[in-house]
Amino acid sequence: MKDTNISIILPTLTINPFLIKIINHLTEHIHSNDEIILLVKHLPNNKKPYLNPYVKIFQIPSLNLAETRNYGIKNAKNSILAFLDDDTYPMDGWIKYVQNLCDSHKNVIGFGGYFDFYNTKTLLNKFEKKLYNFIIHQNVSSRFLSKSSNFSDWFLIRTGNCIIRKKHHKILFSKQFSNCGEDLDLIFRLLKKDYIFYYDSNLKIFHKHKTLKSLCKEYFKFGIASANLTKVHFQKIISIDIQELRLLFYFLFRLGVNILRIKKHRMAKVEIWWLFTLISHYLGKIYGSMKFGIIRL
Repeated sequence: MKDTNISIILPTLTINPFLIKIINHLTEHIHSNDEIILLVKHLPNNKKPYLNPYVKIFQIPSLNLAETRNYGIKNAKNSILAFLDDDTYPMDGWIKYVQNLCDSHKNVIGFGGYFDFYNTKTLLNKFEKKLYNFIIHQNVSSRFLSKSSNFSDWFLIRTGNCIIRKKHHKILFSKQFSNCGEDLDLIFRLLKKDYIFYYDSNLKIFHKHKTLKSLCKEYFKFGIASANLTKVHFQKIISIDIQELRLLFYFLFRLGVNILRIKKHRMAKVEIWWLFTLISHYLGKIYGSMKFGIIRL
């Protein structure tokens, strides 16, 4: 077994056409000792169309997302763990690029990459990309991440495009972050133990676009996870993100102006989308603050 053989861990609710497209794309470039571990919550009775010599399928109906990823880790045979989501399509040559990273940076525990979007032709897709870059702060150059790095850089490594060496992976995903934030919690814990990560902006995946409704739901969950991360890792009673709060108040002000002067001004669609997603994000933070006994805004 080579040090650069990869086990790709991919959780999903059910097998769908986009997931099959991801698997087919990965297996075009996969090597004989690599594997894809597909963790399916609802598995169709007929598995035959999805059988592939590189794919191991496990049905895990009763596990949350953190437990599901842990199940994949325990069943992985290779030393490199690569995490993808069922809505993230890797760039051409993704596996080879990951292997080259692992060869080039043997002192690094893990790697993360850039989240692009699968289809940015529509206005909503372009907005989604801009929103994600604002929340995650990922428009930065490639860099090493350590305990002393800028805190905003810690958010760059996420399980939709993340690689971790299994031989160092003594800490599994925490059940305390059952369905959101489990990736950041793990990264934070490893960084605090003086492990080094590397963020490579050229390592890209393409995120499948969402509807406005699913976007709001996702950013609500991000808000809850943000409160939980604040409590667990920073023991802060009060934590406020000034940049996000300033943007929210700006769009609330724009809304007020347009209500008062409706004949002369109308909010553009993108401004309304910003308002909806930011409000959803802050509602998640407020709910998370009440749930975890802190103030996270």
